[in-house]
Amino acid sequence: MKERKEREKRVKKLDDQDEKNARLEASIAEEIKNRNALEERLNETKPLEDLKEQENELQRQNEEDQAIIQDENASPSDVQAARDRVEERNGELARL
Repeated sequence: MKERKEREKRVKKLDDQDEKNARLEASIAEEIKNRNALEERLNETKPLEDLKEQENELQRQNEEDQAIIQDENASPSDVQAARDRVEERNGELARL
């Protein structure tokens, strides 16, 4: 009877340790997943030079469209299209 209680106690202790190990493994797996996601985002980040180049190009295009908007001879549809493009680019510039 005493041996049985000892065995049950050891089995319970092993079961508890197994549960603890499973929780630790799940925690480690989550940390690895988070680290991998962070590394992926870092790898997708554009260099500052590329971002500046993109910003300059968007600003140049906005200047061209501003000229269309201010052109008295431009058709209303061209003016509206230019305004829409400027608005879209300004949103893109804000995200940079």
